[in-house]
Amino acid sequence: KEEQAKAKYQELVWQRGYITAELLKRELMEEDNPKGFLLEEARLFIEEKRPCVGLTIAKPTFANYIYAAQLIKSYLRERLGLEDIRYSLLDYGFIEGLDFYLKSERNLSLATIQVAVIFLRKLIGIGQQKKYIRIDPFVEYKAELPQRTRRYLTTEELQRVLQTPIIDKQFERARQLFLFCAFTGLARVDMQRLKPKHITHNADGTEEIRIKRQKTDVEAIIPLLPIAKQILSLYIKDKKADDLIFPNLTIRKASFACVNIGQICRIDKGLTFHMARHTFSTTICLS
Repeated sequence: KEEQAKAKYQELVWQRGYITAELLKRELMEEDNPKGFLLEEARLFIEEKRPCVGLTIAKPTFANYIYAAQLIKSYLRERLGLEDIRYSLLDYGFIEGLDFYLKSERNLSLATIQVAVIFLRKLIGIGQQKKYIRIDPFVEYKAELPQRTRRYLTTEELQRVLQTPIIDKQFERARQLFLFCAFTGLARVDMQRLKPKHITHNADGTEEIRIKRQKTDVEAIIPLLPIAKQILSLYIKDKKADDLIFPNLTIRKASFACVNIGQICRIDKGLTFHMARHTFSTTICLS
């Protein structure tokens, strides 16, 4: 037992640079009980969520889980020389070390680092539920959050998108879909999911959209403004309740169309469908 304790002491000092009596005690008690490893729980979590992709979990969210697990795995291998790590070894220093590694050695943006840290926090929560770890190492951690500037169209810019003639039929269709998002606040992915059954009337007879957002699964209730209603009328005719209203517009096609629409309408901000949502929450709602 004494030799085992000495060996474990040396191993922990080499791995972490420090050791406490409590940590050594936990490690010795868990030596014969190989449960509660971080990457193994990450693997189980990802496999558990895989069947839900496209149903209750968006594809980009699932891709973030996989990418975050890869980043944590790289940190363990390259900085700690480990293939996996017990939950009992996780503490504030581990999180700070991961944060520093991703900034300095991987040269990742704050937004990307946040993806890894959020996933690690999720795994810590799983570990606490399974009694692998008692103290939350995130208690003292404060993430450096990225400064985000929401881009949107001004009233003048929105008028140019509305009024500038566009000859190309594909770009004109993309403009209509962009404007529909701008006057409803719907994300491109939710606009593409819209069906006639989502168009309802409230108590005073006003037409509105009722649809659950794919990202949050929270129902959005959106009054149909005149321009949005006019665009909707171009596509909803002869559609059944469960038919998709709008034609499919992939991310690639949407990005390509937005670049060209921006050039035609003299918009120098780099037009995107995401900008349409922000335009709704600022220029339109506040006008």
